[in-house]
Amino acid sequence: MRLLFVSDIHMNLKGYKGTDESYAMIWLNELIDEIKPNVLLSAGDWDKDVTPNDFSIISSKVKLITIYGNHENFNIIKDYSIKDGKVIKLDNITISGINGLLKDKMPFLGKYDDEKNIIKSYLKEISQKIKKHANKLDIFISHQPPYLPEVYQGMVNDIYNQAILDFIMELRPRLYLNGHMKPCYSFYEFSSGTKYLRVDSSQSCKHFAIIDTENFEVKVYYDNKINFEEILSFKF
Repeated sequence: MRLLFVSDIHMNLKGYKGTDESYAMIWLNELIDEIKPNVLLSAGDWDKDVTPNDFSIISSKVKLITIYGNHENFNIIKDYSIKDGKVIKLDNITISGINGLLKDKMPFLGKYDDEKNIIKSYLKEISQKIKKHANKLDIFISHQPPYLPEVYQGMVNDIYNQAILDFIMELRPRLYLNGHMKPCYSFYEFSSGTKYLRVDSSQSCKHFAIIDTENFEVKVYYDNKINFEEILSFKF
């Protein structure tokens, strides 16, 4: 099975951080037509100008598994994103994820005077939910980045990125897919053996990954307007 992984598409008709993003969905659909994946995975940030028709077109071509980020048309995206901790089984692999940024969940989880324990408790519930349906999770997706100062220089160690890091170290998925951060892609291998990959698929980066689930191989590409340039490959 072939999976296409993207993140931070940022469909925004007014542009995003100085880049014209109005062609974001056209580019993604052309990419799907070229790659012909069985499944499209996304780590969120479709942005405010994505439409139901955009998702209908994508869903007519490929199975969509997405979480939402922090830049979204929330009236739309929540109808298409998976629930936190839901385990999806596709042939020989299992996939799960958690939506948004953890700090944005606080108004729905409890009082702000005990954020650390509330977040820890919530992630424990998600972990138990996942383990109930998957002995060993193959792919986990989040928009919330983990605390990785080795990868993201100057990253502040707050309760949210530390919490998701602890969660991943305990869950130990084979592959951890992420969004939200810069630059155009990042790769890291945890001491637990989990492989970490983040891509930025906005029009300023146009990075994406193809995941071969038969060989458990990932290849990261950059669309340089001439061809798809392979940047990185690894097994998981």
